[in-house]
Amino acid sequence: MSLVGALFASCMDMDARNAIGANPLQDGLESIINAKDKQELFRVAGRLARTGADFITSLSPDSNLQNSSVNVLWVSHADLTLNDEYYENPQVLQNLEEYLVTYASTILNLTGFGLEGSEYDNYGDVVLGVEKQLIELQSYSSLDPVSADVCYLLSYQEATENYPLVFGAYAEGMQLLDDAPALTEDTDVALLSIAYFEKAEELVMLLSLDALKTYVAFAYINGFAKYLSEPFLTARYEFFRATILGTDSPRRMETVCAAHLADLLPVHTGVQYVAQRGGMKETGEVFITMVEEILDTMITNIETLDWLDELTRANVLKKLNALEIMYVQPDAEQLDKEAEGLAKLDSTAFFANVELIKMARFVALAWAIGGDVDRDEWGMSSASVNAYYTPYTNQVVFPAGLMQQPFFDASNEAAQIFGSLGVVVGHEISHGFDNTGANFDANGNWNAWWTEATVLEFGKRAQCLVDQYSGFYTEAEDGEQLVPVDAEPTDASTRRRQLVGLFDRFRSDYTQLSVKLRESLRLQHRLMDKCLQMKNELVVCAIKIKTTEQVQADEIKSLSFYRDECEYAWKQSALSQARERDAMRIIDDLRAKMEDLQLQVKALVASGASAPMMRRRPQSEGSNERMLAIPVLLSPKMQVPWRD
Repeated sequence: MSLVGALFASCMDMDARNAIGANPLQDGLESIINAKDKQELFRVAGRLARTGADFITSLSPDSNLQNSSVNVLWVSHADLTLNDEYYENPQVLQNLEEYLVTYASTILNLTGFGLEGSEYDNYGDVVLGVEKQLIELQSYSSLDPVSADVCYLLSYQEATENYPLVFGAYAEGMQLLDDAPALTEDTDVALLSIAYFEKAEELVMLLSLDALKTYVAFAYINGFAKYLSEPFLTARYEFFRATILGTDSPRRMETVCAAHLADLLPVHTGVQYVAQRGGMKETGEVFITMVEEILDTMITNIETLDWLDELTRANVLKKLNALEIMYVQPDAEQLDKEAEGLAKLDSTAFFANVELIKMARFVALAWAIGGDVDRDEWGMSSASVNAYYTPYTNQVVFPAGLMQQPFFDASNEAAQIFGSLGVVVGHEISHGFDNTGANFDANGNWNAWWTEATVLEFGKRAQCLVDQYSGFYTEAEDGEQLVPVDAEPTDASTRRRQLVGLFDRFRSDYTQLSVKLRESLRLQHRLMDKCLQMKNELVVCAIKIKTTEQVQADEIKSLSFYRDECEYAWKQSALSQARERDAMRIIDDLRAKMEDLQLQVKALVASGASAPMMRRRPQSEGSNERMLAIPVLLSPKMQVPWRD
């Protein structure tokens, strides 16, 4: 049986899954419970994260921002149970607190988790309390336009010394120094946010050992719950889908297992999907012809755009010509890469298969640290109904799953194709040239290539679009005209809609300012580095002069040159600092506006006006739920009573 067939069969075998229940988690939970101190607990959490969920910290290889062709170990915050928005909106979180506590308590109780002599009556309350504190840390770091978007390079040893628990003990437990050949204590690692890890280290020092044990146990169980028995699936359905998404019936088990296939074996699943669609050669040819016409039109428009200065225009064309289009499915070599370490899967042991796949993936990720970026690797299955742009590689990916109705049909008229899938293509390509793509050059390196004039002109046009949409209105069911966001509010509901518009405007202003500030800081850092280099050269010259007691003409010339260059650098640095101060003043003003908006939201809540429930997908569910229900083509259709 193929890897895909065995994995699917084991996923569908609910009798076998029910028979083992939560047994596969017991050794891990025992290690958590028996941890003598926080240092040991974080080592345990790191060991469990090799195949399970992250805890506070996430470690993974990705492109080095300064050299996008090489992978560096990225250190960022781990995902929480829900999307950030659920925690940031007080009313929404209040609506969900009871359900989150119930869910956490349920899955902890299903495993028999318990701490002897614990002061806590309800472990679910502990989970909620820790998560609310963690989201505050993530929000804190996201307010900083520098730390939110620019990595900080520290050596592995420095990161261990600065953050002994959330990085040092955690990474030690993951055994990265043993499993990643290119990683040493002197190797640089990239921290996404210094502020987050400083605050996280402080938080875990303040939390009790029992509270941390409870949260680690919850994160561990929650990460694996979807692969376990029916009671765990029931708990997940009732919380993630019935409560949060508002669905009134579970998905078919075949659909659930299809999502697992796309997540665990994305390349293999995609290859079978494309094969069952006949290889899609004609579809691919029609698609790439359309893409080439879109790119040609973009080039024509860019060449005639009157508000672009010539330097930015040249950079746009350079990046556009370097853009790599990947479509239908990845190269065949990726199939062998995914199968490495997976000689055979057991069609009756789903959890064991999941652990085996996740361990093979961890080993591959460890080996990737410090190595060349695999530009042929895809971030999703080719069976996915999705698409994405990657700034680090300047690549855009259009999977085969997207190339079907209603987006695409090779027999359709050209106008239909451009008006459906063409919109998706244009949207994804434009990510390389918006105010986020402005930070990555044609090679995918972190390098702001917009001039200040372009930033300002872009900002004007972005604000014009914001103003246009802010002026739109519609009518309520009772015929009442819903006013634009700048009009006077008529009730709490209308005021909430206004606040959404104001928050969007704030985010737009903030993003534009962040680009300008980062450009200023990079200039300042480059000048400082240059000046330090000159200083070192001066020291070398001085030592040579002192030891020889002679001054050659070329050395005098060098000294004069370095002095003049250093003076120029310091002047430019001072100018950059002045620009930075101006930018920070604007940031302070924007923060004040945001705080005012937050006060208005609190006033609405205090007045009894409930905020609308968000229906965004929880992070733990992933994007693969949009995956086609294709397992019926992979193995005999199986009707089972259980639904996730």
